[in-house]
Amino acid sequence: MEVRDTTEAFLESVRDTYMSSRVNGSADYLQGECRLLSMLSFEPDRKKQPGELAKTLGVSTARIASILRTLEKKNYITRETSAEDKRKVYVEITDEGRQYLESKRTKVCGFFDMIFSGLETEERDEFIRLIRKLSETSGKADMKE
Repeated sequence: MEVRDTTEAFLESVRDTYMSSRVNGSADYLQGECRLLSMLSFEPDRKKQPGELAKTLGVSTARIASILRTLEKKNYITRETSAEDKRKVYVEITDEGRQYLESKRTKVCGFFDMIFSGLETEERDEFIRLIRKLSETSGKADMKE
């Protein structure tokens, strides 16, 4: 199979999986609010600024501001203005935010448990090996840009 054929087959498969009703509720774990909450939970002892979040997530500061407003209304995050510099705002995930993220993660894990149960152990191991290799290749491509 040529590289372009592999790409097309991959995109078709991802699209079909994404559009599947079984994915309902799982896909948003890797985007939007959950993606931002995940980032905040990676380093819980370190407050982050909205600009840093936007840069890391690859979205506009306007999009981050919108997500933060929504998350704050839901009590999933807090925003705190710096005492030293009133222009600086720091964002932290709350316990409610962690609980919400964990409930989403549990649902996503259940979905993927179901999917991976259709594969043999060797197939799952090979899948993970290939995904890690693709991730590594993707990281190298990011560095070239």
